[in-house]
Amino acid sequence: IIDKASALSFLLLHGQGKSLQGLKLQEFMPDEQDRAHFENSLDNPNTPMLHVVLRDCLGNRIRMQIFHIAFRSSDDTQHHFVGL
Repeated sequence: IIDKASALSFLLLHGQGKSLQGLKLQEFMPDEQDRAHFENSLDNPNTPMLHVVLRDCLGNRIRMQIFHIAFRSSDDTQHHFVGL
């Protein structure tokens, strides 16, 4: 996560002021299978959408759809734009 991600922080009950910058989205996925599926989908442009479970700070499980697309920045670094 490259910015504060205030909306995601609020959704996961971390509070609106809590920054998630520097964390990996996978850190909020309690199931190893979801983490592996998400990581594999980032390398596969034919899998632009998947279903995962995220966990909020109270331990509640939240079913989500994730959409993503890969792109290269001006310095040729690969990034992913992810929507929930």
